[in-house]
Amino acid sequence: MLALVIAIGLLIVGTILLLVGEDWFTGGTIDLSRVTVVSLGIGVEMIALGISAARKRRADILVGGILGSFAYNLLVTLGLAAVIRPIIVEAQLTRVAVTTMILAHLALLALIWYEGMSRFMGGLFPAGYIMYLVSIVLLR
Repeated sequence: MLALVIAIGLLIVGTILLLVGEDWFTGGTIDLSRVTVVSLGIGVEMIALGISAARKRRADILVGGILGSFAYNLLVTLGLAAVIRPIIVEAQLTRVAVTTMILAHLALLALIWYEGMSRFMGGLFPAGYIMYLVSIVLLR
C-alpha cells in the first residue's frame, strides 16, 4: 500500500514539474541548446539499455528498443502533439533531420542484415550524431 501511495505521489509531482517545465521549455522560440539537452537526457535511457543489452549479448533487445522507441516517438508523441496544435517547423532543418534519420536507419538495417555492427561502425554512429548537431547549428 505504501508503494502505491509513493507511486501516486511521484506521478503527481512529475505532472506538476512537467506542466511548470513546459512553459520554460516552449516559451517563445525554442532554443536549440535546450532541445539538445532534453534530447540527450532522454537518450540516456537508450544508452543504459544499450550497455545492458551488450553485456548480456542481446542485440535483439537493443535493436528492438531503438526501433520501438523511434516508432513510438514518431507516431505517438509527434502525432498527439500535432492533434493538439499543428506543428510548423523550418523546412531546411526538417530536410536535414529527416535525411539524417533515413540514412541512419538504412545504415542500421544494412549492418543488421549483412554483417553486424563492429566497434568501428558503432563509433561512426555517435560521430554522425555530432555532425548532425553541428549542421543544425550552422543552418540556424
